[in-house]
Amino acid sequence: EDMLHCGKFTKTILDHTYAQNVLLTGIKIVDKDCKRANVLISPYSQLHSNRLPTFKKQLASLPKEVYVSIDLDVLQADVMRTGWTGGRLKMKHLQRVLDAILGTKKLIGADILGWSLGTDEDGMGELDLINSRATKNSLEVYRQLIDTFRQAS
Repeated sequence: EDMLHCGKFTKTILDHTYAQNVLLTGIKIVDKDCKRANVLISPYSQLHSNRLPTFKKQLASLPKEVYVSIDLDVLQADVMRTGWTGGRLKMKHLQRVLDAILGTKKLIGADILGWSLGTDEDGMGELDLINSRATKNSLEVYRQLIDTFRQAS
């Protein structure tokens, strides 16, 4: 019950910060905490190029200044290792979302969360994970996201 899942995190942000609106994108399941008037939901299916206009329409309804929070568990497990079940987004989908946001909005801050480094089900230790292909891919995702944010600021 104390677990901070996506919906609970969104509710906490809206209840305890100056944020007035939230756009959740790339999620698979919408829980009750997300069903609020000021929470726009853009599921994974809207992030394909032929459905991107729907996402952009939602984006247009948000204020000019935005804070972007990326929870990496929306990415496929082969793209990003997290402590949660892998999402369905590929990096190109996440980059499309960021390009749309940063092309029309002013970025005032950002965070990236959701990567878990520890032992996995095969019993690899942290040093093995650091050298693993999945971890190298994960670090590359971080580098790409940080570069995207730097270019926007």
